[in-house]
Amino acid sequence: MRKLLLTTIIVFISFFSANAQLWLGGSLDFLKNDTYFSFTAAPEIGYGFSDSPWSVAASFGYSTVHVHKYGDNLIDEAYTLAPFARYNVKEVDKTTFFVDVAFEMVFYEGLKAKRFGFHPGVLFKPTDHWAIVLHVGFVGYNDGGLPEVMGDKGFAITWNRTLPTFGMSYCF
Repeated sequence: MRKLLLTTIIVFISFFSANAQLWLGGSLDFLKNDTYFSFTAAPEIGYGFSDSPWSVAASFGYSTVHVHKYGDNLIDEAYTLAPFARYNVKEVDKTTFFVDVAFEMVFYEGLKAKRFGFHPGVLFKPTDHWAIVLHVGFVGYNDGGLPEVMGDKGFAITWNRTLPTFGMSYCF
């Protein structure tokens, strides 16, 4: 049984490392001022299909917000799950322009918000293994579950409303 398990692990690792299509990465966001503290960690795992502009991935996030106002200390925590498919639109040298087709779910005291749409972005790959990722907006539909986080219910286009998100990935 151990030999079968070891063989399966070796085949699995060699399959992913030979194609160099698996990536691990994510983003960290941090904001602090006199009345507000916010921290988000969103690790991500993905797989790019050989000889195809398509990839599939998922991001799992944790956010905490602390608001110190009028003597109160309000603390909120949320978890996110965002499976997505990435389509590489154009590749120029070490830069790739892409669009993520994502279904995001925010869990805050139970499932509170969902949105489906497109996240355009840019990926810069300075080496064969490291990539810097920038998402610049969202076009899609919000269900209105958490308007302070994702916007009101209905069709949404966000470009300058929030800051772009930065992340890094390591490609195997």
